[in-house]
Amino acid sequence: MKQSNEEATRIARYIHRWLNEYMPSLKTNSSHTIKSYSHTLSLFIHFLEVEKKIAPSDLCSNCFSRNYMEDWIVWLKNKRNNRRNE
Repeated sequence: MKQSNEEATRIARYIHRWLNEYMPSLKTNSSHTIKSYSHTLSLFIHFLEVEKKIAPSDLCSNCFSRNYMEDWIVWLKNKRNNRRNE
């Protein structure tokens, strides 16, 4: 198994804290909202791994760039048939 790089470890720590410490501290977020955010992040990381060949251990700040986000939205629409609720 490949050892995580320092930036990937830091990003994972930030995500974990955001989901498990910060989000629950906001009184406006239900457990369903937090679960939805967690699922969304998992989908994004899965997209990076499958479509962009970026292992979770190689996450970096560039993975959260506008280009990757736009590609992910297109992927959600085309590969998963996700659509906006209107």
